[in-house]
Order: sequence, then C-alpha cells, then structure tokens
Amino acid sequence: MGDRPESAGIVLENLDLGIQFDTWTSYRFSDHFLTPADGWSMTLGDESVGDQLIAKLQPGQTVRLTINGHVTSTGYIDAVSVSTDRSSGTNVTIEGRDKMGAVVDGSIDPLTRFTAKQTIFDVASAVLTPFNFSTFAVDNDVNVGVITGQL
Repeated sequence: MGDRPESAGIVLENLDLGIQFDTWTSYRFSDHFLTPADGWSMTLGDESVGDQLIAKLQPGQTVRLTINGHVTSTGYIDAVSVSTDRSSGTNVTIEGRDKMGAVVDGSIDPLTRFTAKQTIFDVASAVLTPFNFSTFAVDNDVNVGVITGQL
C-alpha cells in the first residue's frame, strides 16, 4: 500500500451484520482536536448496492473503520441515505461517528453524585461506563500507538 493515502485499504465493517465494505465511490473522515466525536461518511457505488443491503443498514448499528488493517475508529451509524442518477446509478451513503457520538448526544444520569475525594479516573468511569466504555487510559502516546498499529 505504501505511503500514498489514496491507495490505503479502507474497510468499514458492520459488526452487527457481520459484513464488510471496502470499495467506495467517496469517503470522508473528520478528526479534529476540538470536535468531541470523529465523524465519517462513506458512499457505496452501484455495483455493491442492492435492495437487501439497503434494507439491512440501519442507524445505531455498530461499525469499525480500519485503514491498512489498523483500527482507526469504532462507532455507530447515524444515517443511511440512498440516491440515484443516470451516470452513477444507485448510491448508498453511510454516515456515522465514533463511540463518543453517543456521549455527545446523551447526558449524565442526574442522580450521579461526585465527591471531592474522587479522582478524574473515578469521574470519567462514572460518566462513561453507561455508554459502554470500560477501559480508560490517560496516555496519548499509547492511543496514537494503537491507532497507527505500533502497539
């Protein structure tokens, strides 16, 4: 694959359906420090689209995005839209965000209480565990190592 981004092996796996998509007419991945959830959009072209697939893809399904075999993001489908035109046929655009999207859309249980003796780890655990987060790390170098496949 080399260092050319356009030749990267980009795969979106729908974990709920057990299917993978690796051929795109277009894709976008937005990762910004000040944005709390990484968003993405991927469009499948006519040759890989059918009524059965369209009926199966639903918002809320769990997906994993990998680039060259390295997990880049895990999250949920937010929207599925279908478009058609004479030149490209039927296209399906799948949009979603990483797991933090659910946290951004949600809210903390109003009965949750914090004390002065709790650590930031305790607070993060109390807030994020209801959103299916179970592992917490504070080392960004480890995070970058996992995303880039170095760890």
